Order: sequence, then structure tokens, then C-alpha cells
Amino acid sequence: MANGKTLRFDDDVVEVIRNQVQVWEEGGQWHSKMPQLSREMYQKVNKALTVAGGKWTRKTQTHVYREDPRPLFGIVADEGKVMVTNYDFYPTPPDLVETMAHIVWVGTDDPVLEPSAGEGAIADQMAQRVGVGNVYCVELNPGRAQILRDKGYTTVEADFLTLTPDDFGVEFAHVRLNPPFTGLQDVDHVLHAARFMALGGSLVAVMSESPFFQQTKKAKAFREWLQAQGGWSEPIDDGTFTVRTRLAVIPMVTPSLTVIDGVVAEVLLV
Repeated sequence: MANGKTLRFDDDVVEVIRNQVQVWEEGGQWHSKMPQLSREMYQKVNKALTVAGGKWTRKTQTHVYREDPRPLFGIVADEGKVMVTNYDFYPTPPDLVETMAHIVWVGTDDPVLEPSAGEGAIADQMAQRVGVGNVYCVELNPGRAQILRDKGYTTVEADFLTLTPDDFGVEFAHVRLNPPFTGLQDVDHVLHAARFMALGGSLVAVMSESPFFQQTKKAKAFREWLQAQGGWSEPIDDGTFTVRTRLAVIPMVTPSLTVIDGVVAEVLLV
């Protein structure tokens, strides 16, 4: 999953990133190392390195990146802010991907959509069943969108929530998604994904625990909506992601209309 967000950094953080953070490539991975900092300053700089895609690794005592972080660091150094399109990016682990692919029967020629597809972990599994040509992806991050194209998937480089079914011209038999979680964005993405579904299809989504226990109007309405669709949720093993998560499943659908939190969303009722 991926989502765009503008992050701003204090001048002292910008100064450290501009002049004191070391970056190098080794063994196919990128590393960065911070100087000795106060605890408060470390936490501020660590946030910047994390949103750039860095993951702290105790073994090497560095932040490790899949991609070269220097272009992003350069933007932070020049502007003090950055639009981060890999914010909330948590790749879906292989065991969970397999569960999502097989929890509901999928036909061999069924068109499948993965919104906020990242690098296509779910798409790769679904393609084994339906073929590469029947898998469609949406991804906001340009680098990851290109990875998806290189794999052969029809890919739209955009924020999924800005798209309509007309942008594809396809009714999808199945949607599988691992959307961003922050601020109940997963609810928005699941409801929006329902608009792209064909009759009789299925929707399976990784979601945070928040929509299933919060007492906000939006969270309670989502729980009622999911139950009304004949759907269910089940917990995902702790430790799979950095936050507690659940798998939401709608096994078979027909069209209807529901209003949640003042927003009209075309959703699918059994």
C-alpha cells in the first residue's frame, strides 16, 4: 500500500540531513548512518529517515533502504519538506498473500484489481491463477508503478481514490488490497474499491484494527456496512505488520447504495 503526504521538517533536522547523514550502497542495499545526536534530535531525524523508506537494522547499526534515498534527502535539504508517496507502505507478506488469493474461489479468467499495489505482492499471487493479462494495478509511487509495468500488469499511476470505474472500462470479478491505514483511510479505500466490482465477485482487504473497535461514527458505520454485505473479518497474526491488523472479506456481491459518514458510496450487498 502507498499514500501521498507532505511532511515538513525543522531547520535543525534539515541541517543534519544536508551535512551529517552518510549514505552509501552495499550489497544491493542502500544504507545511511547518523552522527551522535541527543535523544530528542535523534527521534526527529529518525522520522525523516523512516519516511524516506529507511528501516533501522541493529546488525549494521544503519537505516537500510530498498531504493537510493539521496534524491529524497536532497529535496528535504533544499525545501525542508517532501511529498512522500511511500508513506504507509507495508508490503504484504507471502503467507498472507496466499490466504488472500485463496480464501474465496477465483476463476482462471477473472479480471482482478489490486489498488495501492506497491510492488505487486498480491498481484503476483493472483496472476498465477488468472494470468498476468487479467491483473490490473493502481500505484501512486512512480518507481513502484514502473516495477508493476515491468511485470506486465496494466497499471494506472494515480491516487486510487481519485479514480472511477470508467478509468478502466472493466468490471472486476475480484479486488484484493492492502490500503494505507492512517486516519481510517483503509475504510475509504475498501468502500471505494466496492464501486469497481462486478456482480458475484469478491473483495478481500487487509485493514487495521481501528475500524473494528473505534466508536467514531465512521468506524461504527463501516462495521454495520460490512455485516450487511454478508462479510466478516478475522485477526491477522500479531507481528505481521507494525500495527495490529485484520482481514476483511466480502465473499459475493450484488449492487446497492449505502451512505457512510455523509459520503455516498456504491457498495455491494449479498
